[in-house]
Amino acid sequence: MALERDVRFTLALSGTPWRTDGSCLPMLRYMAPSHEDASASEPSAPTLPSADSDRLALIPDFTYPLRDAIQDDVCRTPQIYLIDNDDIRLVAEQQAQRETLYYQSIPALLRHPGVHYAALLRHPGPQQHLLDVSCQRLRQLQEKDPTAAGLVVASNISHAEDIADCLKQMGQTVCLVTSQTEGAHARLEAFRYGHTSWIVSVNMVSEGIDIPRLQVCCYLSHVRTEQYFRQVLGRIIRRRHAQDDACYFYALNESTLRHYAYRLFDDLPDEHAAIQLDPFSSPTTPAPIVYPATDSIASNDPGTSGELPTIEMHGAPHAQAPMSECVSLSEGIREMTLDLANDVAFSNAFLARLVSL
Repeated sequence: MALERDVRFTLALSGTPWRTDGSCLPMLRYMAPSHEDASASEPSAPTLPSADSDRLALIPDFTYPLRDAIQDDVCRTPQIYLIDNDDIRLVAEQQAQRETLYYQSIPALLRHPGVHYAALLRHPGPQQHLLDVSCQRLRQLQEKDPTAAGLVVASNISHAEDIADCLKQMGQTVCLVTSQTEGAHARLEAFRYGHTSWIVSVNMVSEGIDIPRLQVCCYLSHVRTEQYFRQVLGRIIRRRHAQDDACYFYALNESTLRHYAYRLFDDLPDEHAAIQLDPFSSPTTPAPIVYPATDSIASNDPGTSGELPTIEMHGAPHAQAPMSECVSLSEGIREMTLDLANDVAFSNAFLARLVSL
């Protein structure tokens, strides 16, 4: 506000002009929605962030939406695949008793208090399937453009290291870049102009990095904000030539991510704004195997319990896609086993504390 008192013109640029907490951005104009139509062309006084920010509408002087960028051949058309399954079995163990529950989608499974999205991302079944279908897509793209590459966004550094090892075991060339990587920026530059197929990172490639040969993204991050979702998608959306008119984004069918995908769908040009259910065949996977719960995953992510559950999903392709195409989890994605005793004990203690307060 001090700048605006002394400066006649201000140029403010933003690719994601909102904050997740709803507060106002500095040096921009906001108005109440009811006055937007009548006063949109009139400048308003600067507005400080406040508790009422969610009721204000940002009034930009100029916008360049994704719809225009696609029509101008600046951006690729995003194809978003949300992985789901319609036959999921959950085996919960509590005080030496086993209870089997059945779910017809991943969102339904995630409503169970013992199943957390962050832990599901690290489960070997869903993670491996997401990597399989992403690699399959990248191989198809590399038949036409050998320099095409993919991005995997992990939840934390240990998760990124596990994913990089998994991709290498699949025969893929991988560049791992995290905040702890020595010479990280030099690695990014080498990847930008090289022929390595995959780059695996946590946050270092989410924004401010321009690698146009990235065309596939496998989203295995536990972060579920619209700003981060669009920033990551922005890494694979910039066009290089006439033949790379599409990019491909793979994630689990989680309710919040699906909502963001539908909002993005509203920004697409009319000729691309159609939902097409076009599942492609999934890679062959082994028969279901029951794995015991272990303490092998890091528990510093929100929602992880320190145990790696096992899961089983048998269903056929499940039609849950926000735009363009969809794909489902293949057979053999494991049986999930949970020990709820600790969760129940914690809940009882928490409720007792609430009553005492």
